[in-house]
Amino acid sequence: MPQFTDSLRGYAFLVNERDQFRCVYCGLDGSRSFEAWLSLSWDHLLPKDDFLRDDPEFIVTACMFCNVADNQYFAKAAERGLSFTSKTPEQLVDQRRPFVMTTRSAYREFWDAKVRFRDHGKLLEPPFTKVQGQYLAFIADYTEMNGRPPAEADMQWYFSVTPPSVHNMILTLERRGLIRRTPGRARSIEVLLPRDQIPWLGGA
Repeated sequence: MPQFTDSLRGYAFLVNERDQFRCVYCGLDGSRSFEAWLSLSWDHLLPKDDFLRDDPEFIVTACMFCNVADNQYFAKAAERGLSFTSKTPEQLVDQRRPFVMTTRSAYREFWDAKVRFRDHGKLLEPPFTKVQGQYLAFIADYTEMNGRPPAEADMQWYFSVTPPSVHNMILTLERRGLIRRTPGRARSIEVLLPRDQIPWLGGA
């Protein structure tokens, strides 16, 4: 069997495999697509002067962006009041995640405003309204979190609307080619847009 010296196939592979090829910060799943897998890296949870830094238990899977999203994390630890001693890997991930996600949110806002839905350099309107986008986000997030699509009753509860309102929204999304359903099968709603074109739930 060949011995690989690169990260993805070599020294980071066992860490990535342990973490199911998923970024511990943003949840990017490298097993879902080749492109996502190529974006995986690993992240040290402890500073360079810690003797456990290179212990695989304290190294986790991270996508390349999350890995460098807060690149002053260790340098600013003292002024932020952060501690690394006597913490489990899970606690260290939870400690770092808010700083990573703050940076991701700032980049997402820029992407939404300046990059998303462009055609030959021209900024286009998204193919759905803000409300429709929230339904798409709910369907996508619910499916990812629960391993199955939501029922119309789930959307009724979340959005605090009537059953006819939810049903009409589903019909509208289906007519516009944004979702599809399997006739006669419950919980079969599938969003047809790529994940990066679906807005954040609760966002724009």
